[in-house]
Amino acid sequence: MLLNSIGYTQIVQTIPFSWSNDTLNGEFFEKTAMHLPVRFSNDTTTYYFQLDTGLEESYFYSGNLMKQETLDQLKKADSIQTSIGFLHLKQLEGQKIVNENGRIYCGTIGSDYFDTKII
Repeated sequence: MLLNSIGYTQIVQTIPFSWSNDTLNGEFFEKTAMHLPVRFSNDTTTYYFQLDTGLEESYFYSGNLMKQETLDQLKKADSIQTSIGFLHLKQLEGQKIVNENGRIYCGTIGSDYFDTKII
């Protein structure tokens, strides 16, 4: 009996995340948002993006808390290499970048990030 088998190599990438808590209508809730830490090439700053699978696209907020070189890269590129892989980020006007407890929250990662991934 001859058995053939095809082997596949799978690389499993895990992404660290953190939860944030919030008070809504005077009531405290744990784990209201999940944030992913993201680093861009040529920028040592870690930025945090909220994971929102209800959005079809990913966005970054423009503001003076991002390094100008990184902001220029984001505005020009269709996609950009990051510490969590390639991201297709669109600029979202009117949203503020927030620096809270030393963390810079500057965007939202939508479901488009998972287009080529198995969850």
